Formats: sequence, C-alpha cells, structure tokens
Amino acid sequence: MSTVTAPWPLGGGSVIDTAKVIGMLAVNGGNVEDYQMSGKQVTAVPPLFIAVPTTSGTGAEATKTSVVLNNYNGLKKSLYHTTMIADIVILDPSLTTGLPAKITAATGMDALSHAIESYVSLNASPLTEMYGLKAIELINQSLKDACQNPGDLEARGNMMLGSYLGGLAITAGISIAHIMAQPLGAMYKIPHGDACSIFLPGSMELNLEYVEARYAKVAEALGVSKAGCTDRENALNAIRRVREIRREINAPVSLAPYITETPDMDFIIETVKKTTGHITCNPCPLTEQLMKDAFEKAMAE
Repeated sequence: MSTVTAPWPLGGGSVIDTAKVIGMLAVNGGNVEDYQMSGKQVTAVPPLFIAVPTTSGTGAEATKTSVVLNNYNGLKKSLYHTTMIADIVILDPSLTTGLPAKITAATGMDALSHAIESYVSLNASPLTEMYGLKAIELINQSLKDACQNPGDLEARGNMMLGSYLGGLAITAGISIAHIMAQPLGAMYKIPHGDACSIFLPGSMELNLEYVEARYAKVAEALGVSKAGCTDRENALNAIRRVREIRREINAPVSLAPYITETPDMDFIIETVKKTTGHITCNPCPLTEQLMKDAFEKAMAE
C-alpha cells in the first residue's frame, strides 16, 4: 500500500505553488490542464502542507491559488481550491537575508500590489481591508531597507509579514495591475514582481475616479496623507509614493525594454481575456479599452 508524504516546500512562490498542485494531484488525479482549463473539480483533501517561504512578495503561503504556465497554449493561468491553502506556514526572516536586492525589490512590489489592489477591490471586506492596509504600512517602512541592507532582520521580518498579510488580503481579488501583469509577464518573459511594478501606478490612475476615498486611505498607510487635502489630492499622493518606492529600490518602470517587436494589441487583449479576463472586481469596469489603456500607460512609464 503506497502512502503520500506531506509536501514541505522551502522556496519562493513558484516552489510553493508547485507543491500545492503536486499535493492536490496526488489525491485527485488527472493533469494540471484538467483543473486549469477544463474546470475539473477538486474533491479529495490533499496531504498535510507546510509552507516555508524564502521570499517576501508572492503571498503564496497564504492563498488557495497556484499560478501555472501552461505548456500547451503558453498561457499563465491560475487554478485554485480552498484545500490548497497551507496547513502550516513558517515565517522565518533569516531565510531571506541572502536574497539579492533585485529579487527583494521584485517580490516586494508584488506584495505591495496585492495589498493595494485588494484594498480597492469590489469584493473587499473589513477583514481584507485590515490586512491590506497593514501590509502597505509594513512594506512602505521596510522594502527600501531590505533591499539596501539585506541582513536587517527587522526589515526582513516586516517584509515577510507584509507579504503574508498581502496574501491574505488578495483573497478579495486583484485589479487591472495583476490582470495585465500575469499574462503579459508570461508573454514577454518578465518576472512577475517586475511586471507588477510596471503596471501598479498606472492601474491606480485608471481606477482613481472610482475609488478616490480608498486611495486616500492608502496614502495614510504609505505615510503621505496630508491634513487639509481632498481625498483626490491624497489619492494622488499615494500614486506618487508608489512611483517613489519603485525609484528607491530600482524596480522596473516600463514595458518598453522587454518588447522588441511592434505589439499585436489584438493578440494581447485576447490573451488577457483568456487568462484573467473573467475577473470582475476591478473598480473600473474591465473592458478591452481599459486593458489597452493599462498597456499604453505601462509602455509610457
């Protein structure tokens, strides 16, 4: 009689996402594509799953989601189930002190994106809002220090907690930043956190008319809210601060360096629609025009 041992992945988001799928398939059978593309249902509970993240950004240790690049169609698409959430999570900041500044920056921008996008999601709840705002505060305080002083355990610990809280918050759903970053990252071979860094400020601008008051709260968490300013003015302060964080950590700001040919906008839009186009919690309605606007902003940054 064979037995299934408990996955105990130690690594970044890709490692943890892989372990989620392995554990799920071990007891449910089939292939990844069955669940990712054909809607096959998870019916059996995977074995005990202990996640030990070594980056601070993806929040994979907190979520039910696994993002997989499909080898057959080239799409980067999620599969998910509540049984894929880790049973135990070990957050040890000493495991991240050897992380290069570039990866610290990229994963940190991913975590910041989770926190901000979830806070303005149409599916946000008081619980996800609380997690998101605290994650924003911790990341704002510590990402620069973690990049510049990799052995700073306080900064590393704050980033690890901020990443985890961002992972909890993103259960409320993603916005146009991730909707674009996930499929285009796969298309143009851009690391996910770098793609989030590129798309986040522009996505905030596109959603501004719908969630000024919420972005004003984000400004508070980022430490740039000013008394006497309107919600719109403070929301703009928040967007400026996100751009400033990118500069401080030398995170990517534009798609342009990654694109060597003339973009096929129709193909881009169809790819987004096939992967993340089903998501409906972005404050501004998700239309083809919004996707095009987000792409153009990301090119022009």
